[in-house]
Parts: sequence; C-alpha cells; structure tokens
Amino acid sequence: MQEAVELSSLYSEFGARIYTFLRRLTRDDALAEDLTQQAFLQAAERLETFRGDGKVSNWLYRIATNVLHDHQRRLGGSRQVPWADANGADEDAAALAALPDPGPPVPQQLESRAATQCVRDCIDALPAPYKTALALYAVEGKTIEESAAILGVTAGAVKVRLHRARRLFKELAARHCEVSAGNDGGEVTCLPKPRARSRAR
Repeated sequence: MQEAVELSSLYSEFGARIYTFLRRLTRDDALAEDLTQQAFLQAAERLETFRGDGKVSNWLYRIATNVLHDHQRRLGGSRQVPWADANGADEDAAALAALPDPGPPVPQQLESRAATQCVRDCIDALPAPYKTALALYAVEGKTIEESAAILGVTAGAVKVRLHRARRLFKELAARHCEVSAGNDGGEVTCLPKPRARSRAR
C-alpha cells in the first residue's frame, strides 16, 4: 500500500514532465501517453529497487528512455522524412486568420510557425541517441553526468553525442532551411527552403 501511495505521488510530481519529454522525442500525443504509462508501470514494478542514491526524477527519465528505446527497436528504426511536408504550416492560415489575436499579423505568425517547424524537423531527423541526449541536456536541463546516468553511458559518450548532434543539426539546417539575418544583424529567420523560395518569387 505504501508503494502505491509513493508511485501515485511520483506520477503527480513527474508524470507531466515525463510525458512532455517523450512527446518531444516522438511527436505523437497518443504514443507519448502510452509510453508514459508503460514507464510508470515499470517504475511501480521496480520501486523497491530504487536505492535513493540519486534523484528520483533521473531514475524515472532512465526508465522512460529505456521504454522509448525498446519501442524504437520494435519498429526497426523506421522513420519518416519530416520535411516531406515542410510547408504544412500554410494549412493553418484560415484558422489563424479567424483568431481575434492582437499579436503579430497572420503572415508573421505563419513565418514564425514555419521557422519553428523547420528547426523541429531538423532535430527530429537526428539519430535517436543524439536526439535523446540533446533533449535531456538542452531541454530537460540535465547535467552531462545526469544525462550519462539516465542513458547508461559515460559522460564522455554524452559529450560526443551532443557534439555530433550539433554538427549534424547544422548540416541538416543548411540543407533544408533558409537562414537569414535581419538588416540590423540581430534577428535570425530560419524557414524551410521550399517556403523561402516561394516567398522570394
């Protein structure tokens, strides 16, 4: 009974964070929900094995990461090419135009969405080990050492993955995104290349 209470408390505190982490890596709401449930079911089964010699959140992230990797192995590493639909943001034009938003005009909102999507697509195209290391370190705020413990690798291996992730991201962005600086050199815009070309015509 005590274990059930503890697990309920863990889910209340960390459930949303684990779901968001998995959603960021899968970009699939339903799948992230399923994997989150699997992760916490495994946590329930292993609760008595947690020795308390590290952060419980890192222990949960490690379980979630393993659940995700198991799922990816079952799929055989298949992955869709994300920028095949790089102009998908245009489909939201009517919905954006109908919103009574006092913010930026619709074209600017669409451009912002396209820029964000282009970056996300490049990150999504990274190999799973690189993407997971990047998500833990750059998004979840884990240290190199914490990321290494979660992934079950050395700190050096995490550094290598982060370095390769950044290098590959730059290559993908150069290939698939149009990056330009504002006139004052301050603001940087990153758009999918097909969209950037259509704007230039």
